[in-house]
Formats: sequence, structure tokens, C-alpha cells
Amino acid sequence: KVAYLDEPLVRKRVGGVSNPIRDYKKDTAFYEKRLTSRKKILESFLPDIRKIKSTQNEEIHRNCQSQLAVIDMQLQLLETPNSARYAQILPIIRYAIINKSASYLFSGLKIVFLDHYLRLRGLRLRPRL
Repeated sequence: KVAYLDEPLVRKRVGGVSNPIRDYKKDTAFYEKRLTSRKKILESFLPDIRKIKSTQNEEIHRNCQSQLAVIDMQLQLLETPNSARYAQILPIIRYAIINKSASYLFSGLKIVFLDHYLRLRGLRLRPRL
């Protein structure tokens, strides 16, 4: 059944235990799909956030916009060839410093070094005999 409410609902859960570690694939297509899905979810928050009358409204909106900027950066990095991603390290660091955003820095570096990250993650996920 579907129910509609006239009041905006902003607290929504994304990820968590329903997103187990074993679902991580060893390809960039998986990450691109996951990031695109996350972006759509965050974009769906924006209209609800604008409707809320709260003292934290502006902070929540800024946080949502910041997360969208990080996702946009990650999606752009995924479109570049692996070798060209390394050229993006300095702009990522610069943007992270200007905006005081550790999230932007770590997310950007994760995508730049995605192949290495996936290889290391695969090594840790092997069952021990």
C-alpha cells in the first residue's frame, strides 16, 4: 500500500546494514551506479528541506549541496581514464582545503585510486583457510 502525507519528511535512511560489504564489485560501473543512485536520493531531499521551518534548515540544505558536489566530482572522475585520474589529485586537494571538506578529499582520492582500493579490498575479503 502507498500512503501520502502532506508534511515533508526529511529524515531518510540510506545504506546501512542493508548494504553489506560483500556487494562491492571489482569494477567502476558498480560505483557509478551507486553514486548515481545516491545523487538521486539527495536531490529528492532538497524540495522537502525547503518546506521545513527549522533553525537548522540552512545547515541541512548546505550539507546536502556539499554531498551533491562530492558525488558530482566522483562521477566526473569515474569518466576519466585511470591514468588521467592522477592529474586530478592536486585540484581535489585544493578544493578540499578551500572548502574545508575532508569528505571531498577522501572521496576524491578513493576514486582516483579506485583500482588500488578495489584490489586491496579484494585481498581483505578473501576467506581465511
